[in-house]
Amino acid sequence: MPRRPRLQDLATRACVALAGLTTACNFDAQGLGESTDVVLSASSSSSSGAPVGSTTSPGSTSTGESTPDSSGDASSSGEPVCAEDCPPIAAWTVMAPAEPHALALDAAGDAVIVGDRPQASNAAISDVWTGKFAGLDGAQIWEARHNGDQHGRDFARGVAIAPDGRVVVVGGSREVSGRGVDLWVGWYAGDTGELLTSGNLMTGHWNGDDALVDEWAEAVAIDGAGGLVLAGSRCPASCEVPDAWIGRFDATGAALWGESMLPVATGSFRGLLLDGDRLLPFGSDGYDSSPLAWRTLIRRLDGDGAGTWSALPDPPGELGFIALAAALADDGGLWVVGRELAVGAEQGFLRLYRPDRGDTPVAERRGAELGGSLGAVVLNADGEPIVAGARGRGTTRHLWLARFTRELAPVWQLDVPGDEASDARGLARDAHGGLWVLGAHQPDADTPATSWLRRYTPGP
Repeated sequence: MPRRPRLQDLATRACVALAGLTTACNFDAQGLGESTDVVLSASSSSSSGAPVGSTTSPGSTSTGESTPDSSGDASSSGEPVCAEDCPPIAAWTVMAPAEPHALALDAAGDAVIVGDRPQASNAAISDVWTGKFAGLDGAQIWEARHNGDQHGRDFARGVAIAPDGRVVVVGGSREVSGRGVDLWVGWYAGDTGELLTSGNLMTGHWNGDDALVDEWAEAVAIDGAGGLVLAGSRCPASCEVPDAWIGRFDATGAALWGESMLPVATGSFRGLLLDGDRLLPFGSDGYDSSPLAWRTLIRRLDGDGAGTWSALPDPPGELGFIALAAALADDGGLWVVGRELAVGAEQGFLRLYRPDRGDTPVAERRGAELGGSLGAVVLNADGEPIVAGARGRGTTRHLWLARFTRELAPVWQLDVPGDEASDARGLARDAHGGLWVLGAHQPDADTPATSWLRRYTPGP
């Protein structure tokens, strides 16, 4: 399977591309997170629902002594430090020995996270990993792993909850001898985590059964009829330029379009939203051998896959851009966040588009004005964006969380210490006003990546 460089190599790679140097395509499915090609310590789940790893309540230590919460929501006297627009309060935190990539909440308010977990016997290969955690206290309800038939590097990148409560997980897996990575979709029982069925949705036939293809999904959404919409990337044999593709399937997994994997642009889609019957995939047109810097890729398609709108790409320059998450407001506004691929401090962007009014952002904060990269966004009840990402480099890299007004004025900001979480991978809001933050922690290349999941309650 092709490999993507680590975060610290992204800027270097972009600069190399700008210099006109070309290499063989190694645009792969591993996202922008650190590699998990290391051995993770094994932990087993208990029948009582105790979490894998550890669950901690902010404000306590291993000795049981009370300590100030890192969110800074209260003074030493215990009184709130703000009267309105207060930051949320950390309720509990759970960690699990797998690198996370996506988060979804079910109807009961419990969380499902997906990602990769290396095998103990061979750190070079990994399994699809899925875990479900209780909204009350973060206790693990179940976990599941999928090891492909070829026992290679299998991974999950997206998750959605079907109307009947089943958990739909998408990514890539090596299932057939002599082939590359195949698109993989698994349906799990929501209450037990049992793998009910899985497959590649017949996408292995799109190129005439070409064996030398890497193809995978980065995101999945469920439409109003219970059907699946998937988006991702594929790299044919002797790949020079990868395709960003999207596909639409009914509830049984049968393709609804003439092409099961409809190519839309070069690069990779990293996520997608549904706006009624319209599809909104997003990502980057970048690839390793591109002579230009990466640019954000945002499309709007109708129910048949025809394009109806496209955001204007970033102008060519020294910076590369990649859209990693998006949220759709009730008024049609499209909020998009991502990273700038550049040398120096971690940078990113927060943009608001109005697709019915034009192809450029109507508001934006980015670079030094934003102060960090972003990997997740969710809207609060007032339609204001809450974002999460990373700040710093190396040992100073840490997760940060912030809320802005719809005019992009800052409201509050929280910084999570780097020894807890170094990056954000997902955000969600539950029916009780709780804010869920999914992060990853990998302090260095020699340390296994772990999942960090925290639920916040509304501030006073």
